Amino acid sequence: MQKTPIISEEDIRSYLYCSEFYHRGGDWTRPLLKWADPLLEQAFGNTMQTLILQPGKFLSIELLIGFATDEAIRSSAEFKTMPPEERKTHRLRIIQLVYEALELFGHKYYQVIAGPTNYLVKLGDQTVEIRYAGMFMNTNTRTLHTISFSHYPTHHSEANDLALALKLKFSTDELKNKYKIRHIAHHVFAFGHDKATNSVQLRHKLIHDPVVSDMALRHAQQVTNNMAMGVHYPTIPCPNSTCSFFKTCHPEYWK
Repeated sequence: MQKTPIISEEDIRSYLYCSEFYHRGGDWTRPLLKWADPLLEQAFGNTMQTLILQPGKFLSIELLIGFATDEAIRSSAEFKTMPPEERKTHRLRIIQLVYEALELFGHKYYQVIAGPTNYLVKLGDQTVEIRYAGMFMNTNTRTLHTISFSHYPTHHSEANDLALALKLKFSTDELKNKYKIRHIAHHVFAFGHDKATNSVQLRHKLIHDPVVSDMALRHAQQVTNNMAMGVHYPTIPCPNSTCSFFKTCHPEYWK
């Protein structure tokens, strides 16, 4: 029997962006910040991993974040093509944003639990891999704080993210029992844009004791089944002229 492939969060987002785009091998990320979103998440994940495996390696959290960011940068092809001054500016900004995110968990009651870590979620016959950038336990309130990073530009888009819904459901059903805790608090971080200063900011959304509707779970199962069966519903005519497959997807519509 052929093994069913594991579906990633990016697979789901790419498929919902455009099924034709997904089946042609497209990988959806926010176009304007294609390099920045994954780099911020990776820098945060590297920091968490070092906090767990080598907690006394660095004299300060600032040095640790700088080291973790440099590790993430080395794997970014887009970052390497930038001019030196631009690279320096973006590096310092990422370090600052990771520091801002970690500051929320700087109180003595917070204990590092995990990060980054992945789990497999079953949706009928399909398997989805979800990921958490990190987890902290508040030992005072017995609350597990789970963390993820969004590649969407607005809170509205995040609210309709099926991968996020699966993470919230897994947190309340599985992690709550695993760690024997009272509450779940899920933090979503992302790059945000401050129009007043025209600068990049850290966007943060907190979801306390999340409740995921049955409708959202049914939608997720339907989407993953359609992905596995190769169901297509491309938008025709395609409004996205910047898509890498725009001129080869349905040429009869763009001429």
